[in-house]
Amino acid sequence: MILHIFGCEGYILEARAGKPIENKRFYADLPKMAAENMVRHDHQVTKLISHIGELLGTEWVLPPMFQYMMSKYQNSFYTEHHRPPVNLHDLLTQNPAYQDPAIRLPVKDGLPDFNHRFLEGEEINTALVLVQIGRVLNMPLTKLENALKTIQNAAGKQYLLPDFTLGPDAPCDIPRIDGQATTHKNMYSLLSFFGHQLPSSVKHRSHPTFQSKL
Repeated sequence: MILHIFGCEGYILEARAGKPIENKRFYADLPKMAAENMVRHDHQVTKLISHIGELLGTEWVLPPMFQYMMSKYQNSFYTEHHRPPVNLHDLLTQNPAYQDPAIRLPVKDGLPDFNHRFLEGEEINTALVLVQIGRVLNMPLTKLENALKTIQNAAGKQYLLPDFTLGPDAPCDIPRIDGQATTHKNMYSLLSFFGHQLPSSVKHRSHPTFQSKL
């Protein structure tokens, strides 16, 4: 889940529009646009994961963010509001679990603090690998790419280069797309980073379905 990336993108855009973002609760005050972009990203990444499953001859399922958050917080939401949430923004901003004033957006110099755990580490890693997988399979995750561009421009970093390969500020342990490698080799490196155990037949490129669709 890369909720924080879209949240930070939304807060950056609010700050650029002259809206103060200090003292914001990260989830309870989440910009509506951020939640809408998460939903649009969900649609893109769900198609991507389904396509990967077809290539591997197996079924991969990635629950949409709204579905995931519903399964996690629906009981507390119902208890508080006696109704189901209308959408993802409603679920995040009205959820009693997120009203704690201590759950604040970390701010530095009028922008989100890009060195905070909200961004550094797992979420950036996951986002960069997903972007590369989308590009390898010609199914770009444009909402995620745009969010990363907004963040890196504001942070003065280069996670992604203009051709969507990894930039100098991307964590060094993330596999990088090899322009000389086959699609299969690139895919195997990227998917292995996620810790997915691919079938031995796929590793040796003997799976006919996988080969024929590359």
